[in-house]
Amino acid sequence: AKWCMLDYKTGRWSADDFETIRQHYGIQLGLYALAARELLGRLPDRVEVVLLGSELHRVEFELTEPFLSDATRRIAAAIARLRRAD
Repeated sequence: AKWCMLDYKTGRWSADDFETIRQHYGIQLGLYALAARELLGRLPDRVEVVLLGSELHRVEFELTEPFLSDATRRIAAAIARLRRAD
């Protein structure tokens, strides 16, 4: 069965600025996808941010290896920064 992971967001994003939205939420959606793979043994078929406002806009994230590798690298860097702050 195919399944999609959705993350609903509010805020003042310009719906046509998809690249900025992907940059801003990429690490979060990558983390969700990696957690799903760890817990369920597979990635979701799709991962999307749904922007709530006067209209709904959906931004899909492609779960490519480069995307997941970048998310893993960024998560590790964030954890390292937190550990240094202790």
